Amino acid sequence: MLNPNIYKSQAEYWKNLPIIDRSIKACAHLEDEEDIFFWDTILQKCDAGKYLYIPYSKSKEGHDTHGCEQCLKFLPFLSDTFFICIDSDYRYLLQQPNIDAKHYVLQTYTYSWENHLCEKSSLEANCKTVGLISDFDFSFFLSELSHILYKPLLILLHSKQHDDKEITDKEFNGCLPKQCHRKELEDSGKQLLANISGRFTELIDKHKPYIEELNLDNESKRYEQLGLTEDNAYLHIRGHNLFDLLGYIGKLLCREQELHFKDDILKRGFKTENYWEILHIISDVKSLGL
Repeated sequence: MLNPNIYKSQAEYWKNLPIIDRSIKACAHLEDEEDIFFWDTILQKCDAGKYLYIPYSKSKEGHDTHGCEQCLKFLPFLSDTFFICIDSDYRYLLQQPNIDAKHYVLQTYTYSWENHLCEKSSLEANCKTVGLISDFDFSFFLSELSHILYKPLLILLHSKQHDDKEITDKEFNGCLPKQCHRKELEDSGKQLLANISGRFTELIDKHKPYIEELNLDNESKRYEQLGLTEDNAYLHIRGHNLFDLLGYIGKLLCREQELHFKDDILKRGFKTENYWEILHIISDVKSLGL
């Protein structure tokens, strides 16, 4: 049976819970349970305390439901004691309205929270901390990858902005492999980078007539104002693709050491300073006045 007031009634309960239980600072609805690690790290840094994390809630049909769209159902009912924490996907770059701290929405600014685990300075620091023995330079690899991705990403964003479906997420993400060969990792992945570049070149050639009518300089200026540059484009692509690729690279590099790359390095933690995407989140949290 449909219940059109289900979101309001759930929101009212969570809004009032910190008043009833003073040990709870606020309630935060997340996309999924696995997001708790990221958002708790951020919230504890900004304002330490006990938060109730809500990984799923009831839909109008009465089903337990999770995901970003479920979080956004609560948009009209949010407050400083009940807010949502979501992955930006492309919402920030496309400037979707009402997705901001003023409306009690915390977002990642990168495509997803997984991207923050892949941020190059954090990744390099984690590799050193655990003692990964490898001459693979992740900073070099990610910087080069970012430059390869930048132009295709601008084209994808233009297509999304105009909703013309010229280039799809599936096409774009399909240019990023999930696995690679050990030999491709020599010289910090130069052969792998060349292969990825070749895939994106094929994608651009496929849509050449469409692209020739674009003014990429204008697109570049538009998104530079929002913080997107050649150097950080890798933080604004689908997080699972980036995370899985780096995880596989790390798996190959760790074969001779007793290290699990994803658990021991990628998920070890991330810096909460030095790059704007993370600093914007911290600023948003502080603006809530928790």
